[in-house]
Amino acid sequence: MGSRRQAPFRPHLLLVLLTLVAAIVRFGDLTAQSFWLDEYLWTRNAAGSVRDILRLGDGYPPLFGLLVHAQLQAGLASDWWLRAPSALAGTLAVPLTYAIGRRVAGYAPALAAAALLAVNPMAIWYSQECGAYALVVLMALASTLCFLRLLAGGGVRDAYGYTGALFLGFGLHYYFVFVVVAQALVATWDAVRRPQRRVFWACMACAAAATLAVWGQAFLCDLGSQSAEDSGRQMSLLALPYTMLTFVGGFSLGPPLRSLHRTLYGDAPLWTVVAPYSVVTVLALGVTTVLAALASTRRWTVSRALTALLVVVPVLGAWLASMLLVGYRPRYAVAALPLAAIWCASALRTRFRPLAGALLIVLASLELAALRQIDDRDYAREDTRAAAAYVTGHDPHATVVLVGAATGSFNRYAGATAYLVTILPHDLDDEASFHARMGGALARGGDVWLLSSRPWTIDPNDRVRAVLDEALAPREEMHFAGVIVRRYVLASTRTAAVAVGAPTHVLP
Repeated sequence: MGSRRQAPFRPHLLLVLLTLVAAIVRFGDLTAQSFWLDEYLWTRNAAGSVRDILRLGDGYPPLFGLLVHAQLQAGLASDWWLRAPSALAGTLAVPLTYAIGRRVAGYAPALAAAALLAVNPMAIWYSQECGAYALVVLMALASTLCFLRLLAGGGVRDAYGYTGALFLGFGLHYYFVFVVVAQALVATWDAVRRPQRRVFWACMACAAAATLAVWGQAFLCDLGSQSAEDSGRQMSLLALPYTMLTFVGGFSLGPPLRSLHRTLYGDAPLWTVVAPYSVVTVLALGVTTVLAALASTRRWTVSRALTALLVVVPVLGAWLASMLLVGYRPRYAVAALPLAAIWCASALRTRFRPLAGALLIVLASLELAALRQIDDRDYAREDTRAAAAYVTGHDPHATVVLVGAATGSFNRYAGATAYLVTILPHDLDDEASFHARMGGALARGGDVWLLSSRPWTIDPNDRVRAVLDEALAPREEMHFAGVIVRRYVLASTRTAAVAVGAPTHVLP
């Protein structure tokens, strides 16, 4: 009797330890990487008025922008504070994953799923970003836990909790709708199976529609602007296995994301980028596939069907939506990540438990390997913070030409003294605009610094660099994570300049 009385305590103690680990790895290195473009845009847009945020056509509902706006108004404008809500959401996702996993598969799989999520590189990546995605995951888990309780006959408190989670989820990201679609499919089946529950589920459907309608005006503002700006990227079947790879190792396992992006804008074959990482890529995909297959041999229940739908529908929904709306990105399906961990961990409850346990150890090892190199230069976010410190440290009043999709956050770290010339896509399409901007940079005299980050997104033919190479002399080149800084001096000092093609100085 004594051992039975202690049995429920052990998993809760382990859960506390796992949650503590999750908090340490999220909050501990919260500012290790600099802001990248999307974080800078979140912050810049949130600096406007509440009315502007509500009408902003940036592709997102306004709730996260309002949160950042409140932080800025409270003086919490540092990288740490702006990322702290995501880190907190990512930490709280671990016990919620356990709570759902326990209902779906029992104690051991629930702990395994919570452990996988605690050190998952993709979960940590978005827990260390000033963005909406960690909060979307938290709302997906909160709504799912309340939904499971409602399926089991939960009361008014669960209904309010579910409706509140939907309200926040829809306010954070439009693709949260795919989470609700998966839940709605199970609710419909439950209504068919139990006619006495039809009125209840009809009321919950009305509540869900009302929460979505609150954000309807923002959706209409975003729909036109984003479909025009970001559509045209072809839907690819490769997006699905790549999503599976990111679910295992985030963006630090397998081929670097920037190298993959370069193949989309150039003629280089994809295999040349993937080949050096083929072994670890195949291993991650193979282990995940086998675990998912083993888990499917368990007896199907309503909660297990819900778990499967919460993995499949958000992934396929975002992928199929890319045909009509915007290009596909794995982060659009990140709400499925903890449910995928629960599904794979549920293989421990099958007759293949020894094999499942071994594969889960391999899966955790892959996560830890990816986590170890998450800050490596090949995988880290664009380090505009280090680039800005280098440039302004040498020349506080520098003339800096920014080229590439990820250079915007340079403004955050450079201060107000630098003279910035940002080259936008329309500048390269308009000769007069292009020459006016480049002429303005050259007319100031003195050194010119060229900052390039993913330049193939804006200047694939290197026109900016060609102009600077012709007018000035390249003196030095420094490489940071995803950022190249090139310094030009007046032609009269050409003898002091290094020749183009000479070995570059590379930061460790």
